[in-house]
Amino acid sequence: MSKIPFVKAHGLGNDFILIDWRDADRPFPLDRVVPLCDRRFGIGADGILLVLPGETEAFRMRIYNSDGSLAEMCGNGIRCFALYLNRYLGVTSENVTIETDAGPLSCHFDDPESPEQFTINMGRAYLARADIPMAGTGDPFEQTVEAGGRELVGHGVGMGNPHFILFGDWSRSDVDRLGPELMQHALFPRRTNVEFAQMQSAEEIDLTVYERGCGVTMACGTGASATAVAAVRTGLSAPNTDIAVNLPGGTLTIRVEEDYSSVWMTGPAVVVYEGAVEL
Repeated sequence: MSKIPFVKAHGLGNDFILIDWRDADRPFPLDRVVPLCDRRFGIGADGILLVLPGETEAFRMRIYNSDGSLAEMCGNGIRCFALYLNRYLGVTSENVTIETDAGPLSCHFDDPESPEQFTINMGRAYLARADIPMAGTGDPFEQTVEAGGRELVGHGVGMGNPHFILFGDWSRSDVDRLGPELMQHALFPRRTNVEFAQMQSAEEIDLTVYERGCGVTMACGTGASATAVAAVRTGLSAPNTDIAVNLPGGTLTIRVEEDYSSVWMTGPAVVVYEGAVEL
């Protein structure tokens, strides 16, 4: 093992360990993901973001959840990744394209000289079951499920990773009780992120997300994006309008294009500290 530099960063409290693995002469030791993310015995994080060389772009982001599972995409993570590129790898252009397992995504530095706020094109919202992925037939919206001894109605949306959005008046106990069951529901072959959303107005949504792979988090960028998509598609919100999505860690601004071809997310990223760890 050798000492490898890392950076701890967060987007609205959704925190990550970032490691540049481009020049490594061996695969990343996956058995270290869970110990490193442990908040008592490790660095502590919701996940690890590896900086890898891209195939067509300069950089690729690979995401491991705190339970060791691989994630296709992470909205808060990609903002932290963009901040890392700017601060540590000298990327100073206003726009950079980052490869992810959900496809290439465009990141805009709102101010490259002081990169604390980012606008990300999260790409297309997927509304077909096969693309989410979600079992069954027909429209993935207005899907009835049984969970916690209740009949619930939710909406399936793909943002490169799967989401199931429920609108209502939710307590934290609802999230803790229903989240784990819905996350691994048979409808979702790859499990799913679960969004508990409460409409405050057409332009404002309160949201708590039970994330696949790490449970309740302070914020979830893909979850906020998927929830805004669901609000637009159900007529609760309008397309091409800024929607404030309030999460436990703060607020993201989401804009959904009318044809769902692009979903834009704006929010902050912050470096917490730097260090080195034996890997």
